[in-house]
Amino acid sequence: MTSPALYWDDYLFFKQEEELWQKSQTLNAKVYVSAGEKELEPFLQSVRQSQAIKAQ
Repeated sequence: MTSPALYWDDYLFFKQEEELWQKSQTLNAKVYVSAGEKELEPFLQSVRQSQAIKAQ
């Protein structure tokens, strides 16, 4: 995933992930997320949020 995908449409990606998690409690997927040095703070915040989800 690359910018602005993670924070596009008011963080739709995370809302959909949460809905899927509530239905199945299993997410068998690998997602590569990267951020460049000139990314804006909203995208960097999204990357940090995705790292927090991974840690769960």
